[in-house]
Amino acid sequence: MFLAIRDLRFAKGRFGLIVAVVSLMTFLVTFLAGLTGGLAMQNISAMLSLNPDKVVLSVDEGEQEEFSNSEITKEQFDAWAAKAGANAVTPLGISSALLDTGEKTESVVLMAEPTGTDERVPEAGKLVLGETTAESLGVQAGDTVDVAGERLAVDRVIKDEFHSHRPVAFASLDTWHDFLERTHQPGGYATVILVGAEGADASSALTDDDITALDRDQSTTTKSLLPSLLAIGSFRSEIGSLAMMIALLVLISTLVIGVFFLVWSMQRQRDIAVLKAIGARTGWLAGDSLWQALIVLGIGSLIGVGLTAGLGVLAANAMPFVMNALTLVGVPILMLLAGLVGSLVSVRTITKVDPTKALQASAA
Repeated sequence: MFLAIRDLRFAKGRFGLIVAVVSLMTFLVTFLAGLTGGLAMQNISAMLSLNPDKVVLSVDEGEQEEFSNSEITKEQFDAWAAKAGANAVTPLGISSALLDTGEKTESVVLMAEPTGTDERVPEAGKLVLGETTAESLGVQAGDTVDVAGERLAVDRVIKDEFHSHRPVAFASLDTWHDFLERTHQPGGYATVILVGAEGADASSALTDDDITALDRDQSTTTKSLLPSLLAIGSFRSEIGSLAMMIALLVLISTLVIGVFFLVWSMQRQRDIAVLKAIGARTGWLAGDSLWQALIVLGIGSLIGVGLTAGLGVLAANAMPFVMNALTLVGVPILMLLAGLVGSLVSVRTITKVDPTKALQASAA
């Protein structure tokens, strides 16, 4: 690394420029990854908290598989319960609802399960609200809100959960059925069936053959938790677009960093030629160049992560933003690897240097 470090000390301007570019690229990708994670959690946090092994949807033929289209009948649920065991499956109802206090209103997603299946599910006639919803409405435990013409008591206030970018209010399945009846909405017995959800008895786990047979006989579709989340329309469209943007930014970063190191290597051709002429091995020079790239990329990545961590704290107060190990560690490592791939172009330039020709060209 002797040559690499001396070169970095000598060419402070070029070194600073490349570090700045790497820092900005890393900041851009990590910040976008944090925003992507925040938007994702605004879509799926409620479903993730339920943590089922499988999610069963029932969608009419020709329609796209989405939670908004799914309707589970009582007969379908009974068939699944008979095969899997009543304690291994849970009906989950999901609908949009408007909470009204007389002075303020709030749009929420009403998420319902039978009372007793989840600690967040209250008794019939009651609601469990998220902190943001309760604050927005100005209510607390013991107050009442109007839901489609019926006064429901606020049982308690818990940490926010979200579904399709809206806060979730938890209710019992009976309360949800009454709500559908009053509002004349379709919904069936449930929206989806959760198999082996958090707190459920999953001891009678279904085999793949059992699931295939039930799906065929009951006209349902069963997915693992993560693939089932793509049935949330807003999540599917957002995550696809943002993931493509991140991939393109990583690709652009690879090309830009590669060009920088290529130009840098071309400017060092005379030094490389001298070293080759006095017996330096090509492998040593290539390794020296890669170490130089690693130093630049490492410093740039650390600065970019620092910017993301600092501004992310501020951004989290104004927009959905998630800072976790994937954002602050995984993405920078990806950028580091992408930069090293780009720097391989400069290594190829070094290995092809002919010391005699390079020195003659320099002398001329």
